Amino acid sequence: MIFESFPLVLHLQLKRFEYNVQKDTIIKINDRYEFPIEIDLQKYLSPEADRSKRYKYLLHRVIVHSGDSNRGYYYALLKPKKNRKWLKFNDDFIIPVTDKEVLESSYGGEDPNVHLSSAIRASGKNLKQFLNAYMLVYICECNIEDILSPVQPQDIPDHLREYSHLWNGIMTPNTFACHQGFDLTNFNDRKYPLSDILLFNVLKSEAFGNFKVMVAKHFGPDTLITDNFIDMSKIQFFYFFSFRVNFVLILQCITIEEIHKEIASKQNELKLFLEVAYRPINNKIWFPPIEEVNSYIIVFLKYFNSDMQSLDYIRDIIPILCEKKEYPPHTSLKIYEEIKPKMIEELNPNLTFQQSEINHDDIICFQKVLTDEI
Repeated sequence: MIFESFPLVLHLQLKRFEYNVQKDTIIKINDRYEFPIEIDLQKYLSPEADRSKRYKYLLHRVIVHSGDSNRGYYYALLKPKKNRKWLKFNDDFIIPVTDKEVLESSYGGEDPNVHLSSAIRASGKNLKQFLNAYMLVYICECNIEDILSPVQPQDIPDHLREYSHLWNGIMTPNTFACHQGFDLTNFNDRKYPLSDILLFNVLKSEAFGNFKVMVAKHFGPDTLITDNFIDMSKIQFFYFFSFRVNFVLILQCITIEEIHKEIASKQNELKLFLEVAYRPINNKIWFPPIEEVNSYIIVFLKYFNSDMQSLDYIRDIIPILCEKKEYPPHTSLKIYEEIKPKMIEELNPNLTFQQSEINHDDIICFQKVLTDEI
């Protein structure tokens, strides 16, 4: 038998299973089959085949089946690099193994650990082991360095790219300002108008610090970039949990995937609220120090326009609400906490935030007190 060509990666499936006519069932063949570490296929090429390179193949992987035709499991013996040791991948553990273990433990045949009596051996019976090679993978030696080189982003097909990337949806103060409805924003409830969410498709392995730079560049020079310098101290993120946000201290060095697993493993995307500081605290720092973070809460304010029967929004937590709406300083206001759809609760303005049980991510609405003149 001759071949016109051979692939760079050669998969050989051993015939370990066959149909038994007498038993009318599928049986497993546990006979001994020896295979080499190296194999030269040059002699099997047709005379007209391309012989510009040598078709010498090195064993790269052995798939082993343990069990019979009805049940069992698989594990892999793999050599990750040409000059590296063999590794055994068996469920949740990986251990190094020798060349001898790779070969002898996979050939099949009689079980060397079982000692049969001379009478049983004389009868022609033997006890074969149920653990043996099922598939062999060889790689052409002249291409092995290239094939086993690290995977680059451009090597990943488009239909698989979604598994290496993660969508990051970012809500900004502008998103909040345009949202007319319950809660902070509408990510995906199509029964109502969707909010204009910024979407970034980011490698899961990307460091969070690099992701912040990507976001900063998106906003451009008017906010975070001056003279080609990106001021990352003006940015902090909150993550969404059940439609509300919680403060999270995200380290620059950890990856997007680590953040996703830690705070949103049950979601298909990472949802974040971006806060950009426009005015420093006491003309010194943009945000409270890390050690003082737990002493602060973030509250979102909404203003209900009773004339227009619509909501206006205030971006910052500023006690002087009238100043933000450019009302006279003594304008009478009613203040409410938004609890759930179709439910708000009026707050006593004379109580503190703590006394009113206002916590992180709570939403406060306020409006003018209606009078006969209005």
